[in-house]
Amino acid sequence: HTPSECGDQDSHYDIILADELIPAPLGKVYDLMFGPASVSWMAKWLTNEQKCLEFTTDDKTGLTKDNKVRLSSYIKPLNGAIGPRQTKCIATETLDSIDLEKAVSVTISTQTPDVPSGNVFSTKTKYCLSWGDGNSTRLQMNCAIEWTGKSWLKGMEPFLFLYPSLLRAK
Repeated sequence: HTPSECGDQDSHYDIILADELIPAPLGKVYDLMFGPASVSWMAKWLTNEQKCLEFTTDDKTGLTKDNKVRLSSYIKPLNGAIGPRQTKCIATETLDSIDLEKAVSVTISTQTPDVPSGNVFSTKTKYCLSWGDGNSTRLQMNCAIEWTGKSWLKGMEPFLFLYPSLLRAK
């Protein structure tokens, strides 16, 4: 397959987390991350690899054209020198677009109510999957903090430094 672009670069967030090539076709990567196989694969990855606890989801089919939103929650261990040792993560995944011949775009909004000021912000992470060279998948990940209230921490973007594992918890 020839390389493609995700097509929604204008909606990418300012903080770049990854721009990587995965040596697997777009459809396979999408299936494991967000599609039908993700229902069990991501649950195992979160609990076994990320050591998350109490994982739950309302999804039994994966994100598709007919099922564009899924909700999940889990408890994520934190390794920061200060702050809580763990936090509940409440994630809403939204399928923005899907065209397996071109690209897939998913936005995840994660709330972490147990961290300082956790009730007045959410982490928005955009995942763009497109075709890369040699039938690979290009994964672009970017994020932003969305503030919904006042906090003495606002403007410092502190959780990128104090709690970077939250951004990778998706």
